[in-house]
Amino acid sequence: MADKVSQIASSYGAFLVADSISIVGGDELPQDKWGIDMVIGAAQKCLGAPPGIAFVSVSERLKKYIESNKPTTTYFNLKKYMEFGEKGETPFTPALPLFYAFEEALTMVLEEGMQARVKRHRTTAKAFYDALSLAGLNPLSKKVSGLMLW
Repeated sequence: MADKVSQIASSYGAFLVADSISIVGGDELPQDKWGIDMVIGAAQKCLGAPPGIAFVSVSERLKKYIESNKPTTTYFNLKKYMEFGEKGETPFTPALPLFYAFEEALTMVLEEGMQARVKRHRTTAKAFYDALSLAGLNPLSKKVSGLMLW
């Protein structure tokens, strides 16, 4: 479904941005396959790190757009972040303890293995929705290809 939305957005010269804060590290998110131009994630949800770190992944198409346009903000200046990122740096002083915690959380993901992690999250999600159903409650979301859409 996301790939179709991406095609429509692209046909109008728009970019597809996915708020993926709750899914990153817990389920599959094939950014390139689905044609998502920007995935926004955060450390504190499925990744299990303390809050305070957000990250983005951008498509080549969006990267070219960012590089060729003047930023309108100082704090969320993706062009500056990309320039510093190529040098392994950040444009502003980061909260280093959060980076160490984030690194440990990512290490834990690698140790568990992404396939096992996705299976675990899907199993617990199914148990949660089954329990809601047994209690006579129905989610307000629609299930499409195994994904819950709000």
